Amino acid sequence: RMAFWLLNLVRFACLILVLFYWLWGFNYHRVPVAEQLGLQRMPLDTAILWKELRDETVFADALRKRITGSDTTALSDHAHWPLQAEDTIRAAVENWLQNNHYPVSGRVRGRFLRPPGILRVMGTAGIYWPFVGEGNVDSGMHPLEQLPDMAHEMAHGYGFGDEGICNFIAYAACRQHTHPYVAYAACLSYWRIVASNCLQSDPERYNSTFRPCMPTGMRRDLNSIYKQNARFREWMPRLRYQVYDHYLKTQGIASGMLNYDEVIVLVRALKEKEQ
Repeated sequence: RMAFWLLNLVRFACLILVLFYWLWGFNYHRVPVAEQLGLQRMPLDTAILWKELRDETVFADALRKRITGSDTTALSDHAHWPLQAEDTIRAAVENWLQNNHYPVSGRVRGRFLRPPGILRVMGTAGIYWPFVGEGNVDSGMHPLEQLPDMAHEMAHGYGFGDEGICNFIAYAACRQHTHPYVAYAACLSYWRIVASNCLQSDPERYNSTFRPCMPTGMRRDLNSIYKQNARFREWMPRLRYQVYDHYLKTQGIASGMLNYDEVIVLVRALKEKEQ
């Protein structure tokens, strides 16, 4: 009897694996977005990275000032969200994909998982389920993080496995959005990736020279995000990192977890193309 149940368990695991690849997993091996969009990927040196941080700070601050009633207080609630957030983000992602000649068949959902923190404790903010066509975002995330992450998960749903590409699509689809909150949230999400790389390259310069001169509103938003994230303590972060890093590499993404940060190279290439 034990052998019978073990055999059925193995069969079920194989079925899930086969379904995963046929439903979505082959997207890890699609034609690179940079190649399809004609983007010239160039390595980033420290000078370019810091310039990108300064430029994005100015851009994000200008977007924030367009949000009615934002002044310099932290945007710590959903008061400034668009009325139909899921539909707004889906339309933005679909419009960008269509404008760049990608198919948008189907209707990818973006849902919030509860209880709050259920994904954060596992070291992630969102997850896409190819078996049901849904992108799920942790309801415990800060409001400014939720919309960009929803766009990221929807990008997975429209056929992109690469994490850096999904970060890129989320930024590119929302950065010029007519709703200032959507645009600001997307730009702040990208800004944090750039800032993290600048902090790693020169902590003294970032903490003593750059951070104190940041716009007050942005600084308060960041503090609010850090405070919200501190509510959820991650379980076994090293194990989670190693497992997902290995998973990405087995799917052909050689950079593994570092792939998330490759959005910077793609955004710079997009800006160069648009000039």
